[in-house]
Amino acid sequence: MSAPRIDAVFLPHVQRVEVTDETLSVTKPIPDSATLPYRKYLGRQGRSVSLSGWTDVIATLNTVTALADGTDRTLILPHGEALTVHVTPVTPRRSVENCGIYDYELTAIEVA
Repeated sequence: MSAPRIDAVFLPHVQRVEVTDETLSVTKPIPDSATLPYRKYLGRQGRSVSLSGWTDVIATLNTVTALADGTDRTLILPHGEALTVHVTPVTPRRSVENCGIYDYELTAIEVA
């Protein structure tokens, strides 16, 4: 398995990849039935991919942060699946215990 990448940028030292797929539905109680509510399926929002990792090179962190520019990007997951996504702003954090290590968390939202 290879490292996840967005376009040509390989994401450094990825420690967690989490893919979520949420659906929208409406639940309303039925007036004469205490046990069965009315449920209506509205659709899917699309998948959301959350990636977290670390880097010790500030230039690499700047490259990862620059991915959140509002354009369509191609995210390739470690198992080879490709998604067209928008990258939300990246939140880098400097590690207090390990000086010079920058943790980052990146969220990519699938677009149709």
